[in-house]
Amino acid sequence: MLVGRLPFALTLSPDRQKLYVTNLGMFQYQPIPGADPQQARDTGLPFPAFGFPSAEAAAGAERLTARGKVQVAGLGDPNARESNSLAVVDVSNPVAAKVETFIPTGVPFAEKSDGGSSPSGVVAIANRVFVSNAANDSITVIDSRSNRVEAEIPIRIPGLEQLRGVLPIGMAYHEKTGWLLVAEAGINAVGVIDTRENRVIGHLPAAWFPTRVAIYQDTVFVANARGHGRGPNAPGGPRGSLLPTQALQGSLSVFPLPAAEDLPHQTALVMEANGLIQHGNPPAPLPAAIRHVVLIVKAGRAYDEIFGDIATASNGAALGSPEIARFGTRGYVDGRGKRFSFKDVNVTPNHHGIARQWAFSDNFYADSDAGEDGRRWLVGAYPNAWTASSLIAAASDQRKDFRMGSAPGRLLFPGPAAFVDPEDQPEGGTIWHHFARHGVTFYNFGEGIGAPVLTNVPMPQPLYGNTSRQYPGFNTNISDQYRAAQFIREMDERYVKGGAELPQFLFIRLPNDAMDDPRPEAGYPYDASFVEDNDYALGRIVEYLSGSKWWNEMAVFITEDGAQGGIDHVDAHRTILLAAGPWVRKNYVSHANTSFPGLLKTIFRLLRVPPLNLWDAAATDLSDLFAGQADGARYKAVAVDPRIFDPAAVHVGPVP
Repeated sequence: MLVGRLPFALTLSPDRQKLYVTNLGMFQYQPIPGADPQQARDTGLPFPAFGFPSAEAAAGAERLTARGKVQVAGLGDPNARESNSLAVVDVSNPVAAKVETFIPTGVPFAEKSDGGSSPSGVVAIANRVFVSNAANDSITVIDSRSNRVEAEIPIRIPGLEQLRGVLPIGMAYHEKTGWLLVAEAGINAVGVIDTRENRVIGHLPAAWFPTRVAIYQDTVFVANARGHGRGPNAPGGPRGSLLPTQALQGSLSVFPLPAAEDLPHQTALVMEANGLIQHGNPPAPLPAAIRHVVLIVKAGRAYDEIFGDIATASNGAALGSPEIARFGTRGYVDGRGKRFSFKDVNVTPNHHGIARQWAFSDNFYADSDAGEDGRRWLVGAYPNAWTASSLIAAASDQRKDFRMGSAPGRLLFPGPAAFVDPEDQPEGGTIWHHFARHGVTFYNFGEGIGAPVLTNVPMPQPLYGNTSRQYPGFNTNISDQYRAAQFIREMDERYVKGGAELPQFLFIRLPNDAMDDPRPEAGYPYDASFVEDNDYALGRIVEYLSGSKWWNEMAVFITEDGAQGGIDHVDAHRTILLAAGPWVRKNYVSHANTSFPGLLKTIFRLLRVPPLNLWDAAATDLSDLFAGQADGARYKAVAVDPRIFDPAAVHVGPVP
């Protein structure tokens, strides 16, 4: 039975005559005509077919593959009845079940929302049905007798009412009090709604990313998808930490339902723990002279394996573990019994050179568990229930992944080059929507592109119109030397010789430190060769930027899309964060505890735009990295060890 797009949550009515199913998809996607995953380069598109929203996305467009022209199907109406809705199914006769109607929930895609409502949970009681709209931070109340929406209950944070990020998902109803309990994945809490008044009356603390809640008598059970975090993943870590193979471990919270008079105290704890209480202290000032921000995103390394060997900076000690700094200045390159191994090799001279010349953090964390969700975090699209669950399914023993066939939902499973699709977009959109709204110019090198495109899944329209068509995305068959050369070439052609105005924000993907199996014939005799490739390309890009006419007005940030490929003695999510530029402190280590939203908050403040969502609004920024006076010293890229990676020997063009 077809019930809508990406059916996600379901429940039966108390009399078991009706089945309610939430549909959190926006579109039903289709393959590119003739697309074949086994011949992707010949049958796929080199770039997404269109941006969304656009006339082409709605109606379709003619595009070109290596085999010729194809007519790519349009997506139709983003607010179709099967989209972001509740399907009501008559199951009084289970062998002849039929859909009665579709009820749209939450805010439709329009001027007030850059995404769908993402209905992610549903509960039915005697005469009402409650649906949680994860993207809108709201609960839709439906009269089950008439199938009409009777109310929308907003879940808002005092003082930050215009921002979203609570992420309501699963729910449970307590009949005695009339309370609806809502798992609030975005603030690690359970919301309490008085259904007699249709208003939020409090929040209860839970663990990390609660997704489901149940009630038995007066006892509450909460399933927390990310539990209490992962802890260290270095060999020989402290007792209680996870084994290196245990990437995900949830938890179950069990507690008695509190009395109404206890809710204010519990709510205050939730607000304080999430940084949502505004204490009135003004943020530290940032250099007003900065007009351009560059964000370079790499792929998957943890802090200790790169910087664990840095003992001190100019302002004191750095927290590292030198014995696991396998890609540090005294690294270890393993030949795996097939070729010579090397000890005391400087694998990342440019990472360390940038850290010595400018600043780094030893307390910066990836919010992601994998690169796929990391790339969403880094563009302001905090993962919703669909994204989080599909990523977990793809990483589990089920190995659910992108697949062409009779199940259209499988076409949306994210891959290593996946961009933010319409189902991922929060109500406020991504940083691309945010910048466009506030008149901030930007240009993208490599984010959201990579493998040939086999479907009509669109790219966000602001990104589609501001992305290089020549710079390659995620593909470790392409050297980062080619990426560095292509970036420099386009910068020269567009902004130096071409005279165009340099955008205020540049995003650069530099992914080869994700590593791959050794390919000696291609110039990668070791897996560490990919890290050296990445390191030297990073040095070349920073050298180029530091020699440009924009340098005195520029700040450069360098991070990873996650720490999933590395090891760390503090936490498996701790990753690298570098800052460079004339206004950045020299040889400075930041101890500010923050993560991807804190990085975005810093970028927004530098570019003079307001917060995008609750995550960056509440985050600790990186203002301590900046100095009061500028030093325009340039950077000179450091050559890497040619025994591990020889830039002169590697193929520096696109994949042959």
